[in-house]
Amino acid sequence: MTTPTFVTRDDVLSWGRVQRLPQRIAAPRFRDQLRVMVEEDALNTRLATGLRRSYGDSCLNSRGAMIDMRGLDRFIAFDAATGTLRAEAGVSLSQILAFAVPRGWFLPTTPGTRFVTLGGAVANDVHGKNHHRAGSFGRHVKSFGLLRSDGARCAVTGEDDPGLFAATVGDAFGRQYATVNYGIMYTAKGVAALFVPFGNLLTHATGNWHAVYTVGCIMNIVAALLGFFLLRPAINRRLKLGHELEAAPQGMTDKQIVTKIL
Repeated sequence: MTTPTFVTRDDVLSWGRVQRLPQRIAAPRFRDQLRVMVEEDALNTRLATGLRRSYGDSCLNSRGAMIDMRGLDRFIAFDAATGTLRAEAGVSLSQILAFAVPRGWFLPTTPGTRFVTLGGAVANDVHGKNHHRAGSFGRHVKSFGLLRSDGARCAVTGEDDPGLFAATVGDAFGRQYATVNYGIMYTAKGVAALFVPFGNLLTHATGNWHAVYTVGCIMNIVAALLGFFLLRPAINRRLKLGHELEAAPQGMTDKQIVTKIL
């Protein structure tokens, strides 16, 4: 079996199109081809990529090489009684839904697009609108096969190797503060949506987007100043109050402690 060669391309982009740099990329069709590609000494680092729906550059690797996993898109096993699916990393969520829905099953959580690969959904621990109830994608992964950079293959489960499992199934925000960060992000999106009508009116009045961008920059500067001069001192006072409450002598009321601090 021949191993696909790495070729340099200039048309490999992320979904956000943040940068356009030459990328060395190869597209295997079979899992047996991966070990040689990973152990290639001439390359610095190798990055497995899928449908590249990331907004940033996390799915690009201009300093090393990329392994396009979309050719590894086969279903391996499916348990119709439990809904447990085993598949290769290049299978898209769209393909999984097309297979599972007619059989009475649906993915426990899906991101904003179904055109992401199974491997990408695991590696980024994607989430959907039901994040507060179903959790992220990794919560529903029982095990996965991992080919490490030294060529070693291993089957990873959360019970047998929780550290490696968590290190592989993880999003950019991290697990400890994921809920807080997602909450802040979507609150910001919701507040920003309130200004969309004003932006449309301003664009219609001026005939271009320059005024909208200018107003947006001014609002960002004002928000940064408010956060530094108002929000930061308020948070520090709250933290100080919390420490004082914990260290307060028995018998003192909260009102007495607050009066003492102020």
